[in-house]
This record gives sequence, structure tokens and C-alpha cells, in this order.
Amino acid sequence: MNCPGGGAATLATRPRQRLAQHDHVKLIGSGYTLRAKFFERVVVDTGEGEDLARIWDTPSEDHLFFQPGQFQFISLVGWDVRAAGIESAIFRSTLGGTDKAILQDSPGDDLFFARPHKSIWSGPGFDLTVRGASFIEVYSTDGGYDRAKLHGNQASNQFETLGRNAGLSQTGGTFTPLYAVHAFDWVKAYAHGGEQDVCALAPEAAFETVLDGEWAEASQEKLTERLLQDGGGFF
Repeated sequence: MNCPGGGAATLATRPRQRLAQHDHVKLIGSGYTLRAKFFERVVVDTGEGEDLARIWDTPSEDHLFFQPGQFQFISLVGWDVRAAGIESAIFRSTLGGTDKAILQDSPGDDLFFARPHKSIWSGPGFDLTVRGASFIEVYSTDGGYDRAKLHGNQASNQFETLGRNAGLSQTGGTFTPLYAVHAFDWVKAYAHGGEQDVCALAPEAAFETVLDGEWAEASQEKLTERLLQDGGGFF
């Protein structure tokens, strides 16, 4: 289906379909292929079965909103794509722009495993892989015992906690947030030999915190000075 003037399309699939997306949406199933192109809004209902979504970014700024079983992909170029009934998804950010992923948990026990080049969000009945996104934010509000494993890179990194929040960023000249997690039960931060990996752990943090690698604990005065120099902060 082509719609040169924009508009909306609704697609329903049979079990075990795959959803692919770039400047169009394509449904690939057993014995058939459907394509929607030039639509401003596309809604997909995959129905039953084990369904996989592959989502590609645009050259503009893109946002992926994901919760188990469904997602919404919004781009400044005018895309609005929504899908329900998705068990697995892969989001690739390769074309530029500041792309963000905002993720929601399930009622079960979930795990967020984050590295700068690839992050995986998984739990009972779902898994999402995010590659190349500029920033990922994850909320644990629907129950279960949720854990986060946050890996820095070989540049200078900063890990900080406050209340029910934790964040890991790249620092050193420019403050670049990598991940933020909220209301998790357990968070582990990994240092990988950066020039200056520092942590600022609030004593009132409402979750278990574990550090791996060489982290230098920063005083509040030093942290404030560094944030002012690099131009940022999470909380």
C-alpha cells in the first residue's frame, strides 16, 4: 500500500510474523508480504504467535517507547508507528540523529543489561535489543525483582544514585548521559579502565548498589564542580 499524501494504515497479521521498518513498514509472514509506504501513521496488530519487530531509525531524532508486548516509534520526520502483540524486538540506530529509547518493565523479574554499543531488556515473554541509541531510560514500576547491569566505556565515566534513581554517563569535556534507571531493586555499575571513573552514591538510595572495577568516590563538592565543568547531571 502506498499513500503519497500521508495518512494512516492499520495492518493485522497471522501468527509468527515479522515486522520490519525503515522508511516503510513491511510485514513478512508464512506465504505473504505486506508493505505500507508513505503513511504518516501505521498501527500493527500481530495477533498470536512468536512475533519479531525489526526497527530502523531515520536520519532525524527518533524516540522508541517500549513495554512488553507493544511499542511506539516516533520520528521528527513524521513517522508514528505502533505495534501490539510483539514478543521480541530489535531497534537499530545507525543513520544519525539523537535517538532515545524509553522502556517499561513487566510484572515479572526483568533484567536490563547495558553496554554503550548494545543493550538488552528482557523478562518473562519478551526481549528487546537496542543498538546505537544515544540514551536509554528504563522504568521498573510494574512489580517483580528488576536488576540493571550498567557498563561504562573506556572514556571517563560517572555513576550516580539518588533516591530510586541511578544513572551512568560519559564525562570528560562533554557530559553525555548513557542510561538512567528508575525504581529498580538492584543496580550494578561496571568500570572499564576509564581515565577518571567516579561514582557519587547517595546514602538514601532505595535499592541495592554494587560496583565492579575501579571507581573513585567523589565528594559532593567535587561532583558539583565536575558537573558544572562538563555541563550536565542526571538528577
